[in-house]
Amino acid sequence: LLIAPEENLDRARMFAAEAVIAPWGSEAEVEAMETMWFSALQEPQVTAAAGAADIVVGALRHGSRGATVYAMAAVHHMWLVDFCDEFSPENLLRAGLVEGCVRVLEPVFDVAPNNDGVFTTTRALQCLDQVLVSPVAREQFYRAGGFDKLLAMAREAARESAWRQCYEPLLSVVDFLIRASAGDEKLGRSGGVDVRAVLDADVADALATIAVSGSDGGFVDDGLDTLRMLFVDGGGGWARERGDARAAVAATTAMRRILDKLAGPLPCSRLKPLDTLLGIVSRWPDALVAIGADDISSLTESLLPPPGAHGPRDGLHSPSLLAASVLSRAIDADAAHAGAFRALGGVARLADALRTTAMTTGLRHVLALVRSLVHADADAAVAELAAADGFPRLVAIADQDDYRLLADLVEHDAGWRAAEAAGAVAALVRAVCSPAVASTLAPQSGSLRALAAAVDAHAGVAAAAVAAGLGEGLCAALASAGDGAARRGAWLCVRRLLEGGAGAPIAAAVKAGGGVDALLPYVASTADTDAAEALSCLAS
Repeated sequence: LLIAPEENLDRARMFAAEAVIAPWGSEAEVEAMETMWFSALQEPQVTAAAGAADIVVGALRHGSRGATVYAMAAVHHMWLVDFCDEFSPENLLRAGLVEGCVRVLEPVFDVAPNNDGVFTTTRALQCLDQVLVSPVAREQFYRAGGFDKLLAMAREAARESAWRQCYEPLLSVVDFLIRASAGDEKLGRSGGVDVRAVLDADVADALATIAVSGSDGGFVDDGLDTLRMLFVDGGGGWARERGDARAAVAATTAMRRILDKLAGPLPCSRLKPLDTLLGIVSRWPDALVAIGADDISSLTESLLPPPGAHGPRDGLHSPSLLAASVLSRAIDADAAHAGAFRALGGVARLADALRTTAMTTGLRHVLALVRSLVHADADAAVAELAAADGFPRLVAIADQDDYRLLADLVEHDAGWRAAEAAGAVAALVRAVCSPAVASTLAPQSGSLRALAAAVDAHAGVAAAAVAAGLGEGLCAALASAGDGAARRGAWLCVRRLLEGGAGAPIAAAVKAGGGVDALLPYVASTADTDAAEALSCLAS
């Protein structure tokens, strides 16, 4: 094939002639088709001019598995080089490409000489992956029994690692058919085939097994993408959209496979599998019942691994933060997991995560786990978190914490002692009196809630807050004639700090600083009930 072009054309025509006259199913037929495929790889233009498209059609309709696979390989290459109308998907669809692919889509190894089942199946799947974007092709595929063969192929590929070469096109075909299924059923293109069979326990297990069977011992990214599409994306994935009763079992099966893989050492980042796992347990909370003690152990190991071992330690999509969120949901579902987590040294890891994670949205994953531990066993969680020096960080982020964790923690004696030792009084007073808090958002302030909870629960806190300058700060805000938001925030703070009945030192400090004089004119001129209630608290 490396000779002059005109001789190439003659030679290609000779190959074509050999392929035409070779009896279908004979060894000569396979050899002729193999030569044509090689010709297509080297000289696509010459091969097309020699009438190769007609030979491909003949092989698709009548050829053996060996001949058909070379025909499909030639087609796939012609598409890759985007060459000649004769090989267009539309023409080959009419010629029987889909039926030919389905005919050889069998998970077997005993095929023609110089060939094997993996090569055959991979080429068939690659061709299908290209043409099934056409509704006509999908209808042909369903009517030819292709979907049942595809599911059988998935089951076999999950059992036998030799099929790893076909994972990518197999998953791509499954993924696309599932995405297109609703429209195909509505328009009658599915031939009565129930695409929801992909949620049968054995099929879901096969797809999940493929997802955890990477050639390097890790995960198959395309497989994880398919699981996300099935169970996560769009509010619960395709499975929830279809409303199938099998979906919850299938989701649990997928979750189980991912957890089992995460339990061992991995050569890759845990980011994507943990993200997929979190998506599944978030959308299918019933699956959480399948999480056991061994899973808590592996997830705890994923929480703040050694630097650089599994990707970044910071940011919204850090593997450690995703592990924290999965652990949080598991503990919420079964409080007994909290004890297992603590026994594994999880609280120390958690405190380290608190200290090393930047104040981003991602920190909420860590805070959610703290909150879950507190709800499961507050005394144990507070004691261990204090011992692990986690409170300084909680104090520092009190106002940015949407979960208002510190307010819950300081209600416990041990929690308040730890917070107080971390400088909570001065930090909370500064935050409550800051312009950011002394505003109409004051009731939502984490710092205000924490300080009010401490004032209500522990003697001496109100006096300590006054000593730290709380009265002066509130009075300054109440007297801010040009800043209505600051004044409103201040009297909301006053009302909240006094309504528990333990804030007498605070009331005295505000009165002494002129807070009542600042409030009276406003209350007299408006119908603001918050200001009136603040004044009433001061008066009483």
